[in-house]
Amino acid sequence: MTDQPADVGETTTGLTELAALLLFAEDVDEALHHLARMAVVVVPDGPSCGITIAEGSGFRTIVYSGSVPASVDEAQYQRGDGPCLEAFRTGVPVIIQDLATADQDRWGGFPPVALATGAHGVLAYPLEVGGTTAGVLNLYAHQRDLFPAAVQRIAKQFVDPAALILSGVLRRLSQDELINQLHGALASRAVIDQAIGIVMARRACGAAEAFVALRRMSNDRNVKLRDLAEAMIQEVAADRPDG
Repeated sequence: MTDQPADVGETTTGLTELAALLLFAEDVDEALHHLARMAVVVVPDGPSCGITIAEGSGFRTIVYSGSVPASVDEAQYQRGDGPCLEAFRTGVPVIIQDLATADQDRWGGFPPVALATGAHGVLAYPLEVGGTTAGVLNLYAHQRDLFPAAVQRIAKQFVDPAALILSGVLRRLSQDELINQLHGALASRAVIDQAIGIVMARRACGAAEAFVALRRMSNDRNVKLRDLAEAMIQEVAADRPDG
């Protein structure tokens, strides 16, 4: 590829189309897929595009588009290092024009693995949400030297909308996690309530006294309250005669 600027009109048209797609996207997942696909179309020479987020103690690709397989991301996660993870940790973009001339032992031997997938260059942009790096926009070139300054400027125009959409994704994931925790808490409460009822029936006492007795048994046996409650329910069920 030469260092000549990309067709400005074509780039502007592509970004305008992206804005329209994002405006009418029904949810954040759809918006992310639009962004990844448009990055492949708008950025000259069609690099592959993926977005990485941290998840628990590891990382995950939440959207990917292009001819270079997504295993190029997975190779970094398996090593715990790579261009996108370096960008995530440092908050600084990582640009590799030619992986063949890079240190082949860098990032746990990632360059030759990436080359084997068809990736010859990498452009990793950190995505900031609330002043903190929350993800990385990864572009993988299928030839060397596809990321001159003019192309970098075009690619940079995807960073802000990607970060904005990513904030919506992370918000939804947090809400999903909270909902799962609430469901778990409600399920535990239902089991414990049943066990309280069993203790009330056995001791002819009120709910408060039964709960105190249940917690005391839990402490004495060094067993979680829910586990004790489940064991009591199963015991009662086993003693119940078949209908």
